[in-house]
Amino acid sequence: FEAQRDQYFAGASNDYRFYTNQAFAGYFHMQEALAADSAADARKAAATVQQALAVADGLLPRLNKKEAQTYHDSLKRAGEAVSAIAANERAPIDQIRTHFAQVSLAMGKFSQAFNKSAKGAVSALVFHCPMALNDKGAAWLQRTDQIANPYFGVSMLRCGELTDTHMAKCSVTGKEDADPGVSVEYEGMTYYFCCKDCIKKFNEHPEHYIHGDSGGNKKPNGHGEHGH
Repeated sequence: FEAQRDQYFAGASNDYRFYTNQAFAGYFHMQEALAADSAADARKAAATVQQALAVADGLLPRLNKKEAQTYHDSLKRAGEAVSAIAANERAPIDQIRTHFAQVSLAMGKFSQAFNKSAKGAVSALVFHCPMALNDKGAAWLQRTDQIANPYFGVSMLRCGELTDTHMAKCSVTGKEDADPGVSVEYEGMTYYFCCKDCIKKFNEHPEHYIHGDSGGNKKPNGHGEHGH
């Protein structure tokens, strides 16, 4: 499977890319909400992730390969964990954070695999806090390099360390790793770039890079103002 990873993810439909992109966007909002000690916003973001993953789960064909199924199932585990968050409107923030650790583990495993393909959909930085969850330690993903600890919130906001990077390929060049802090929103999708010059090129001719071999991901029909 490792040798066929690009082929596996290249076979993902544009709809699948769209909904996994939406799921990661919701995940990042959940991380930011917990870092700000907002249980209500975290639950709202969890509902977004839950809805996106529910659709994505039915869009990628199941393969008769154990390894491929493992990556697919990681999204299902993430869906189960966010469902537990979204379903309980009275859950204390500590309980939400416990479920968030499970979501982070599953989403991190998937993004690591997906982004090894030339058409990875998301860039993220991986942080770890050894004191999280009663000193058990827990990891999380975020878009920016300034630590915003979702397990302690404002009380220990900068506690943690960078342990890994999951980088999509630049949506213009298709080769260089994209910077998670250099991105634009276009028709409901987030596109990542290696530098601001590439953003300028993308903004001038977005459809060229979306439909080309550049590593960008075409947004599916039926979303946004224009279909393709």
